[in-house]
Amino acid sequence: MIRIRLCQFGAMAAVLAVLCSMLSCKPPAKPGPAPETNNGRAQWTNDVKNARPGIDFAVVQYITWEDRIAFALWTDLGVPNGFPNELSSYLRPNHAGSEGRYSGSIQEKQKPGGPVIEFSCATTDGVNGSIKVDGRAFELANGFVLLVSTADGKVRAKQIKRDPLSVPPVGRPADVVNALDKLKADPEIIAFFAR
Repeated sequence: MIRIRLCQFGAMAAVLAVLCSMLSCKPPAKPGPAPETNNGRAQWTNDVKNARPGIDFAVVQYITWEDRIAFALWTDLGVPNGFPNELSSYLRPNHAGSEGRYSGSIQEKQKPGGPVIEFSCATTDGVNGSIKVDGRAFELANGFVLLVSTADGKVRAKQIKRDPLSVPPVGRPADVVNALDKLKADPEIIAFFAR
């Protein structure tokens, strides 16, 4: 009889300890504020003779994260071939640590039978995450710049790792163009678009 009461007492003590710990638990911490992010399309053109696709004219789909470019899909589309057809969506992160997701497709407007570039990028911190271009998977940690050419009638993509490029937190298209301007003389980028 004493054994049964001791077991019952032990079980009750355990239940009481669990209840006490539950009552004294702090509520889960609220997540921090959402990061300042933006997305969009930046483009430029240069009316030079023998304009180089991807260098003298280009269209870039991008995400900015706080004060830097987090993702740049740099294409050889655009003037003088005409502006691109595009369809895209962006899901902004709603608190710190939540995912931002940008996806869409882009195609030369004047070449409706030409290749369509399908892309997506998902990240929770603007540094790590997944990228997909034309069905090929890339890791954002391996570089935020994805070069894409459709000059030969197929989608050709190459990821390159470069130092982060700063932009104001709002990340307007003109800010992105100015930041990417530093990379137009990059030999690897020039060689990619020259093929």
